Amino acid sequence: MKEQKKKEKIAYRVFIVIIMLISLVGMLYWGMRKSGYHVDEVYSYGLANSEYLPFMHFGEHAYDVKDWMREYGAGESFSDLFQNLWKDFQILTEADFDIYSTSIYQNYRLAQQNSADTKTTTWVDGEDYRYYIAVSPENTFNYASVYYNQRGDVHPPFFYMLLHTICSIFQGSFSKWYGLIINIVFMLLTLWILRKVCEELFQNRIVTLTVLATYGMSQGFMSTAMYIRMYAILTFWIILSCYLHLKALNKGFMLNKKEYFKLAVVTFLGFYTHYYYVIYAIGLAVVCCIYMVYHKNLKNVAKYILTMLGSATVGIGVWPFAIKHVFLGYRGRGSLQALKQVDVYLLKIKLMLGPVFGPIIGNKIWPFVFAMVVMIVLALLTKKKGLPWTRIVLVVVPIVGYVLLVSQIVPYYTDRYVMCVYPFVCIILMGSVYLSVQMFLELLSKEKSNLFVTWIKRYGSQFVVGILVFTAFLICYNNNFIANMPGYMFPQGQEVVEVPENTDCIFVLPDGDWNESAEESTVLAQCRRVGIVYESNLNVLSSEYEYCAGDYLLIYVQKNMNVDQVIDKIHEIFGTGELKEVSRQNSSCAVRILLTDG
Repeated sequence: MKEQKKKEKIAYRVFIVIIMLISLVGMLYWGMRKSGYHVDEVYSYGLANSEYLPFMHFGEHAYDVKDWMREYGAGESFSDLFQNLWKDFQILTEADFDIYSTSIYQNYRLAQQNSADTKTTTWVDGEDYRYYIAVSPENTFNYASVYYNQRGDVHPPFFYMLLHTICSIFQGSFSKWYGLIINIVFMLLTLWILRKVCEELFQNRIVTLTVLATYGMSQGFMSTAMYIRMYAILTFWIILSCYLHLKALNKGFMLNKKEYFKLAVVTFLGFYTHYYYVIYAIGLAVVCCIYMVYHKNLKNVAKYILTMLGSATVGIGVWPFAIKHVFLGYRGRGSLQALKQVDVYLLKIKLMLGPVFGPIIGNKIWPFVFAMVVMIVLALLTKKKGLPWTRIVLVVVPIVGYVLLVSQIVPYYTDRYVMCVYPFVCIILMGSVYLSVQMFLELLSKEKSNLFVTWIKRYGSQFVVGILVFTAFLICYNNNFIANMPGYMFPQGQEVVEVPENTDCIFVLPDGDWNESAEESTVLAQCRRVGIVYESNLNVLSSEYEYCAGDYLLIYVQKNMNVDQVIDKIHEIFGTGELKEVSRQNSSCAVRILLTDG
């Protein structure tokens, strides 16, 4: 008997390794085929690697944030930092600590304004774009810069600090793999913790394997891995939080200091990755507190709440800009305005459910809703038999609350905001099948003994396994990442653009628009010079540029503009004569045209 259990345990671990290896091979395969970037992916690199420059701007100024940091901030060494801190203290002392009247504040406002200039028409070196997305030799491991850049964005800095760390190792170069490697590591970790969640939840190896297979081989899993943003990390923290709370629940929340510390650390890191983590954490906390109050475990309720509040306090202390982002930032104000309306729009929920289910089970939502209801009802009906009804509520309710709330506040109805939900979709689907079949077999076994009942008693467990495996096969067959290209691949993206040596570029923007040239940083970095200009101001660049016969001229025109009209105007203003159009390519932001008279 012991030998048999040992063999089953080995086989179980082998299957887990196989599933993870298949997922790893899939991520590497699609990673090699990823050819372009969403604008936010480019900003991932820019915010992580540019030196005190959150967003690419035009022109050069005599005094910017980089200069301010050398004079009053982190400097370039620990010695500079301490000297600046002493100098700042002396300045504040002389001004009776009225910071707004000091040179520290006045120069900061000037530097910030100069580093956010987006309206000047000018030529910049292509290398400026290179060091927007890559780490310059002077900017390696400069986490103060990452911290500063993110205060001007709408997200916490944890992901960007990780990306900056990897890019600092490979200074001066850009690669999609610097971001993808972060996603690959965290997606593998997510699979590993998902295994533990399923073991705590169902205590059944077959259910665990089918959940891992349906998630690890799904199109949704691969899309999460291919999108170079913080959502793979967010998925990991949410799954890890679920696991830690399940363990706490199974122990009746009788936790030691080490376990409370783990809860606090994971909560902090989740918050430090994405603000949406807080939505899930609050839902999780509410369910746990209700459970403890119901069982009159008030002492542990107090400990748990103090732990979560302590983690939140540390989080705000380390990252106080969260208050500005949530309550004053444009994204935060939009979300709060949606919540103030109180109305729950069913259309919003429906629009958000598409990205939840599409990459896992296709566009049909009702099978999942039915499965979720069946899972909860059967768990409650059979709770006296030891089935995990409280654990299921802990898993299901917070994630359902997350989807319902997020659907009301998201700025766009896209899959990125619900990528963290994908593992729970697989848990609920396979869990409902498992509980349904188990319940059905239990009912049949109570009938009077006959040949059919005898067969069920003998082969019932194999029957359950067969149903689970068949269900997992159907899901993987319809939505696997082998037959279905994941999202965020952009086959005609920036990676396929080859820029000849000594090519100049003119990037034309609609009048009054903001600088969107950063999206094409990977291409513009290959150019000698880049002229950023508004359509009505093309004449300004002509005074600084003279076209030479045989040269290549790369032209970017926004899609919402009249491309042919802009090209004709460039011919006329720059005196290029009749040019041969080498290529015209669509991207997510502009039409690229490479011209030559050769």
